Order: sequence, then structure tokens, then C-alpha cells
Amino acid sequence: MNWTKELSTLPIWKKYSQAYEETYISHILKSIPHQINYKKGDIDIVELGAWDGFHLSNTRHFIEQGYNALLIDGDNHGNAEVKEHFITKENVLDILKQYKTPSHFDMLCIDLDGNDLYILEEILLEYQPSLIVAEYNPIFALGESRTITYDPSHNWNHDDYYGFSFSAGIKLA
Repeated sequence: MNWTKELSTLPIWKKYSQAYEETYISHILKSIPHQINYKKGDIDIVELGAWDGFHLSNTRHFIEQGYNALLIDGDNHGNAEVKEHFITKENVLDILKQYKTPSHFDMLCIDLDGNDLYILEEILLEYQPSLIVAEYNPIFALGESRTITYDPSHNWNHDDYYGFSFSAGIKLA
């Protein structure tokens, strides 16, 4: 059976995620080929917008399962495991290189509440994650390919001005 068709039939569960993402990510990671790490300790997961590494995390469960992760947020909320960087499309590649991120890794999780599509586009110039988990903005109509205007100093104001439409994400993919 095609594993993508199984997604709608999975028994849902969550440990840290907001909307059962761990259920689907776990199934996908079991179903797709994994990257070959050439050295023990190489990064398997990159999470941009990791908050404190636990709250509404799509990756914490997988870290607990043995994945090696690079967690980044503009504010680590007191968790030194989360590297503090304000990410822009101009600095994201340098930041990933600073932490010796391999060009191929298993999962990229991006939830920056702003310039996500621009930053993702930049990452994909040099990196090839097997799975990308990205928040999209549901205010845009299905079929509408839109994103916010790029502003390297953008901060989310707890409103609906953030990110990109589902169709824009599909177009980039």
C-alpha cells in the first residue's frame, strides 16, 4: 500500500506537537529513505523556530528517539540546547554552516512566523532535507500562491501577517 494513503488512517497521538504532527512525521520518517550520516553525531534534524525546544515542538519526540538535532530560535527561553539566532535569508546558510550541518539530513522543521518561504528557498540552494515540515498560513485561499513581503526584521505581531500559502509551499517544493 502507498504510505501516503495511510496518513489519513493513522491513530493520532502527540507528546509535544501542537496538532499531532508527531503522528504524521513518525510515519513519514519510517516510510522514506534516511540520509547516510558519515560520522556519528552528524545532524539529522534542523528546527528553525524551535522556541524552547519543548513547547509545541515537532522535533523533541524524535530527539528523545535518538535523532541528533540542531535547534535554533531568536529566543531560546532559557534552554541552552536551542541556539539563539535571529534568522534571515541573508544569514541562514552561514548559521547552518557554523554548526556543520551536512548537506543531506533527514528533516527540516521551519516555523518562523514570517519570512519562512524566503528562508526555505535559500536553504534549498545548498541543503537537501528528506522531509520538510513547514507551517503555512491558512488565510490564503486554496490555489492562491502568496507570501508576505520579505522584511529581514519582521517579527510576528500575533496577527495573520506571516508566512506563506499552502500553494506557495507546493510551488517551491
